[in-house]
Amino acid sequence: MAHRRFGRTAGLSREEVADLVRLDPRAFDTRTHAALTYVREFLTRREGVGRVSREAFESAFAPSERECVMAAMKAMFCTNLMVNVRRALTGRPPADDLACPL
Repeated sequence: MAHRRFGRTAGLSREEVADLVRLDPRAFDTRTHAALTYVREFLTRREGVGRVSREAFESAFAPSERECVMAAMKAMFCTNLMVNVRRALTGRPPADDLACPL
């Protein structure tokens, strides 16, 4: 839910947000799809990134580019944590997170 709200605030259309949720390979270029799939599996699969996703990611990006993708993922993850902590400490509803910067 929060990702959809932030995506819409960032200017993504409802269809673009839906594409991100579905991760339909036809909606993205090969590199973007490889990065998004890798990061989703990295964050959600208990057993880690699957072989197919790892190989697609590694073949699409040079090692330094892979580091940049992971740094961006970590920055987004930390931002999400900070927003959640702020929300818990202030008791502000989620909509306030968009109106008031950290």
